[in-house]
Amino acid sequence: MKLIKLCLIVSCFVFSINISAEQIEAADAYDQKVKQEETLSDGQVMDQLILNIESIELKIKTNFDDLSSIEGDKRSLMGVKILEFDKDITREMDSALSQWIKIKEQGGQLDKYTLSLHRHLNRRNKQLNQIFKFVQSTIDKLIKKSSSVQLNDRFVVEQDINKSRLILSDILLNYQGIIEAKAALGVDYKHDKRVLADLLLNVSGESSSRLKLVSAQIDNKKNEISSSSEEGKKNLEIGLNALIEKRNGITDGLSLAVTLMEKHDLDTTKLSQLLITSSGTINQQIFDKAVIMGLVAQWQDEFEKWLMLNASSFIVTSVIIVLILLIFRLISVLAGKLFIRGLDSSKVGISKLLREFFVVSVRRIVMFIGVLIALSQTGVELGPLLAGLGVLGFVVGFALQGVLSNFASGMMILIYRPYDVGDVVEIAGVKGTVKEMSMVSTTLLSFSNERLVVPNNNIWGNLIRNITSETTRRVDLVFKISFDADIEQIEKIFIEEVNKVTSVLSRPEPIIELHKQHETHLEFIVRPWVETSDYWSTYWGLIKSIQLRMNKEGVPKLNPYEFLKPLISKV
Repeated sequence: MKLIKLCLIVSCFVFSINISAEQIEAADAYDQKVKQEETLSDGQVMDQLILNIESIELKIKTNFDDLSSIEGDKRSLMGVKILEFDKDITREMDSALSQWIKIKEQGGQLDKYTLSLHRHLNRRNKQLNQIFKFVQSTIDKLIKKSSSVQLNDRFVVEQDINKSRLILSDILLNYQGIIEAKAALGVDYKHDKRVLADLLLNVSGESSSRLKLVSAQIDNKKNEISSSSEEGKKNLEIGLNALIEKRNGITDGLSLAVTLMEKHDLDTTKLSQLLITSSGTINQQIFDKAVIMGLVAQWQDEFEKWLMLNASSFIVTSVIIVLILLIFRLISVLAGKLFIRGLDSSKVGISKLLREFFVVSVRRIVMFIGVLIALSQTGVELGPLLAGLGVLGFVVGFALQGVLSNFASGMMILIYRPYDVGDVVEIAGVKGTVKEMSMVSTTLLSFSNERLVVPNNNIWGNLIRNITSETTRRVDLVFKISFDADIEQIEKIFIEEVNKVTSVLSRPEPIIELHKQHETHLEFIVRPWVETSDYWSTYWGLIKSIQLRMNKEGVPKLNPYEFLKPLISKV
């Protein structure tokens, strides 16, 4: 557990964001330092920064020399101090490099400072190597320790290991910073580049091996969880969480290594493929052709292996599924025919659309049962599936309230049959012939041959006028006659012209009467009964024949001026 304490202390130092008293004092010291530098020349500031770097280097060296001779908590505290000094020297080196660039821009002498910074960068490279080895050894000890700790503590240990891996990532970034600093100074950095490349290759190789191993362990643990009882799942899930935490730490470090390797033109194709397949981590190389082709080849190999192992069982299962679906297809057709036969024998009066709706529903229910049975052959658990379909149905129903309202109205229309296909109706303020009916809408063809689609929700609950639902209809004609006309002559004309029309029914008898007496004219009504199909021909024919007969016999016409008399008299 001492090693765990070490990582905890280190992580607290590296990742703490709380402002402590020491940090406040350091900020005050930095402010004083800035004020002091403002009064010094650029060369004096540079000399002071180099002295600070040398002082910190000496402290790191002294602590490392003492590190091998101490153990326990003192060793942990010593490690924290070394990391603190490493941060300090990084800050001082960055300041010195910025000051060097400032002197260069002002045309000052740089040889002395370049040589000094080059020497200190080399020393820092060696110190980083020492720190890297120290943290790496700590991680190795923690990994060995994690196998012996209790299951509940394993997740905490993996978190400590991941925090230590983040420190390694910071060290790798510092290595890269040294190379970039030397490039800015214009000194040779080929050796440093080779060292970092070797280090990256070692880190990436080790990390990729660990990632493959932990990914396989995660898959095995998931299989154990799926096949275990509820009581045993708890401990297995704790172990799974620890493995996932371990994988996250490895992938974070490997992702950084891949990024740095790309800067040094190192091949990262396989590492990128591993990151994508193992943890879903995607970097910019997902757009690389080699990475894509490698992933496709890998997936193809895995599919071929799966096919070799499961081909026989897969073929047998596929044949069984096809047979089940074919059998239930035949059963659905047979069930539909039996349902139609039952409706015919019962002589229940239902609309054609409702009849088709019931038949299709019966067939689909049978096929749905067949699909569920077929899915059960593949190992799918039907209980959770049905529960999920129930929840999905609730969500879809809530989202499609308007559609379901139309559906419910369509059901009421089909059940009560206020109209059917072919009827001439007036619904929702429009007239036309019913061409199509569905569960959500009714399609009309207007008298001017326009297609009108009316939602069922706008129909049910409002006035529905079915013009052709009955076999007979009454033709209502109104004639306005002048006061000067002979009433008996007019009645004779109406009776004779009505009796001439063969489509007029004798029962009920036609109604021909003087209906009203207005101030300007008399109003006669002529109301014969006809078959519904003869309505319009009779309507137009009677109007024409009666008007021609009245013109022929000289019946006085109604003068339009007569309508204006009451209005003129009031003026």
